[in-house]
Amino acid sequence: MPNAYLDAMTRVIFAHGGTIDKFIGDAVMVIFGAPDKMEVAEQGSRAISCALAMQCALEELNERWNGQN
Repeated sequence: MPNAYLDAMTRVIFAHGGTIDKFIGDAVMVIFGAPDKMEVAEQGSRAISCALAMQCALEELNERWNGQN
């Protein structure tokens, strides 16, 4: 199951233009504005959109996992 979580989070991050710096356990450190430059406001906007989408993806994973019990 951990791979499903990290796979889902990675897809969301890439869809929002994020760059993964590193994985720390089940945490993911993400950078916006690298390697492609973007304005600071755009970085913030994408980070917020990404975080909200990650929460939705996690809810979907939880529903799927709860259905397996």
